[in-house]
Amino acid sequence: MSISSEEVIAHDLATDEVRTFKLAKIELLDAGERIAAYDPNGPPPGEDPGPLTLGESLGWVRAEFEALGWHVQIHVDGVSLHNFFKNGKPRKTPVVGISFSEWTVDMFDDGDGRGLQEVRRPSKRPYYVFSSGFTQARTFAGRPNAVALFLEEARRLAPNSAT
Repeated sequence: MSISSEEVIAHDLATDEVRTFKLAKIELLDAGERIAAYDPNGPPPGEDPGPLTLGESLGWVRAEFEALGWHVQIHVDGVSLHNFFKNGKPRKTPVVGISFSEWTVDMFDDGDGRGLQEVRRPSKRPYYVFSSGFTQARTFAGRPNAVALFLEEARRLAPNSAT
């Protein structure tokens, strides 16, 4: 809104207030240094945003995977990569994917006339990576190993792997 030799008066988007900033306390970035873009829906600066979902934590790879020729679908509990038909529409069946499932569900019928029953329990290996290159999907107890395998498979099977 205004600037003088000692201060800047500006509208603070984070608090929706007019604030005065002392020039002596403002730090300038070095050339090439970047800061995160302001997100009005995000947590206040300096506050812990909390744990990211699997989909949120992998959002940064969307541009890379699209450049590699994938159709990317990001969900709260995972990410799936799809090829395209010749007409340009994405296929529904994913080629590579990763997901998180907090629970393991066991289904059984013990023959007592109650029919199919379900038992839910916390999963010991909640991360699930699948690929058309695997004969069987793989599960992981921790996120880092699951993400590493997902990224490796996504790059290996990419439609435009020459890019």
